[in-house]
Amino acid sequence: MKNVTYECAPMEGVTDYVFRTVQAKHFTPADKYYTPFISPTATHRFSPRQLREVLPENNAGLNLVPQLIGHSAEDFLWAANELRAMGYNEINF
Repeated sequence: MKNVTYECAPMEGVTDYVFRTVQAKHFTPADKYYTPFISPTATHRFSPRQLREVLPENNAGLNLVPQLIGHSAEDFLWAANELRAMGYNEINF
């Protein structure tokens, strides 16, 4: 039998951290959940919405993979380092 993985891609405005938590509780949890894209800015701060999506306490027990998008290497590296400090070992870009 093939090794099958189940991954949950984001749908803007639908698959937020509340959806992920409820889905994992009531159905077979996904092997990975992806956040909506986070676009880091020169302010080097996550917006409240972005922060809610990646806070570890909002995603307890889930294998969450934050997604980053942007055009500035410096801003991207800042965000990647912040996510690493939160405990994330993988990001998607």
